[in-house]
Amino acid sequence: MKSESIALLRDLCELPGPPSCEDRVIDYMRSALQPCADEVIQDRLGGTFGVRRSSAPDAPKVMLAGHMDEVGFIVSRIDSDGLVGFKPLGGWWSQTLLSQRVTVHADGGDLTGVISTRAIRQDLSADLKSRALEIDDMIIDVGAQNAAHAARLGLRPGVFVTPQSDFVRLGGGSRLLGKAFDNRYGCATAIDAMRALASDDLPCHLYAGATVQEEGGLRGALPAARLIQPDLFIALDSSAARDVSGKPGELGRLGEGFLLRVFDSRMRPDRALIDFTRKLAEEHGIRYQWFFSHGTTDAAAVQTSGIGVPTLVLGIACRYNHSHTAIIDTADYDASLAIVVELVRRFDAATVRGLTCR
Repeated sequence: MKSESIALLRDLCELPGPPSCEDRVIDYMRSALQPCADEVIQDRLGGTFGVRRSSAPDAPKVMLAGHMDEVGFIVSRIDSDGLVGFKPLGGWWSQTLLSQRVTVHADGGDLTGVISTRAIRQDLSADLKSRALEIDDMIIDVGAQNAAHAARLGLRPGVFVTPQSDFVRLGGGSRLLGKAFDNRYGCATAIDAMRALASDDLPCHLYAGATVQEEGGLRGALPAARLIQPDLFIALDSSAARDVSGKPGELGRLGEGFLLRVFDSRMRPDRALIDFTRKLAEEHGIRYQWFFSHGTTDAAAVQTSGIGVPTLVLGIACRYNHSHTAIIDTADYDASLAIVVELVRRFDAATVRGLTCR
């Protein structure tokens, strides 16, 4: 993974941006895409895409999309003692949260807080200590002495909260640790693909960027698809690695190539596109691995938009996804970027007609 790509991914992952609060990520995406795009377009929710137009007649529209939002939280109440109640934005496993630092993006400026609980550890029975706490039983402590103090700090219901985590290269090797790989990985890959193709005379009109509000409802996918009206759609997203389960044969392993998704809970990737991608990867020696998912991506919403859009989901395996401290492998990032670039170079009008006409 090039140092420029690592810096790009670091910048994106360190930005705050849970669903409907992606403003800082939107600004970054726009600035990063402008130098390598003919123009940058945006839907009314904030989905942002760089456009590279082809000179080829009847060039198809190919849409590459990550999503800008990360899992986070929203303040739901301020208690009289200044402690903060909150609700999740996106899917969290509550056992990953206690004693973790967060950034509370208050009206008066960003505040550091820690997730805790009102329960006193020494007062709990052994049985209660062994139980997992629900998020509704947790609070965030930002150091406010009472509700009035919290109000002066700019705390109120509706303020958003993000994980606080350092971006780290583990052991100086190929593994990266940080927050928001889901899905700043997809944002970075879309930008890197545009940069890699900047001097190409493309056979297709390329729309590369990211949607908003994917977590918890895929809300940003349809506005973006209606804006672009693509002939083909490729979702770029990270997926939960299963290589730490200890079970033989589990799919989704760090360092073994990009993920080629063949099934998820809400859509069926296009079989012709899957086969085309597999053959292209093998032709270019790009490592890939099959993947089944119990979750879903923006592809589920785009697939049934308009008169129907053939879709493909490409990604990378990510350990400890939807947490403060996820881990990915740079070799998988490189493989996913390589296959995306080669696919775009092959998507001329005849190829896309062959893939989309039954």
